Amino acid sequence: MPQQYRLFVRLPLLLSIALLCFMGTFSKRGLLDWLRMVQQNEKLGQKIVLIHEQKIALEKQIEQFQKSSEEQERVVRQVLGYIKPNEKVIEIP
Repeated sequence: MPQQYRLFVRLPLLLSIALLCFMGTFSKRGLLDWLRMVQQNEKLGQKIVLIHEQKIALEKQIEQFQKSSEEQERVVRQVLGYIKPNEKVIEIP
C-alpha cells in the first residue's frame, strides 16, 4: 500500500503544487508581473512628485509675472520682440 500511495497520491499532489508555483510566478498576474507593477508604481509616484514640484514653480512664476510690471515688460520684449520708440535693434548674425 505505501508504494501505491506514493505513486497515486503523492506524485500528482507534488506535480500540482509545482504547477501552481510555476503559474503563480510566471503567469500574467503572477509574482513577476506584480513586482513589475510595483516598480512601475514607484516610478509613477516619483514622476507625480516631480510634476507637482514643477507645477508649484510655474504657479510662483505666474504670480511673480502678474505682480511685476518689469517682469511683464521683460517677457514682452524677449518673446514678442517689442522695443521702445527711441530704441534701435541691432541684429547679430
